[in-house]
Amino acid sequence: MKETTLYICKICGERYADRKEAETCEAAHIKPKRLTKTMKFHPYKCGRDPILGFAVSQSQYPDWIEIEMQDGKIVRYKR
Repeated sequence: MKETTLYICKICGERYADRKEAETCEAAHIKPKRLTKTMKFHPYKCGRDPILGFAVSQSQYPDWIEIEMQDGKIVRYKR
């Protein structure tokens, strides 16, 4: 029987045979630092987007949020 060792990146789950490659992968990921206060919601009574003019479902969730990353960059995520 042959035993193998795998190293798995804690951030993305990629598997590596080499420990240094897994550590490099983990270090390459820029992680979120904090949620900014910038986000877009619709009014809870709103069934239509007043600007776009089409029906909007799940108005209790934001359409987009902005997150400050560890390197200082602000990134916008949309649903």
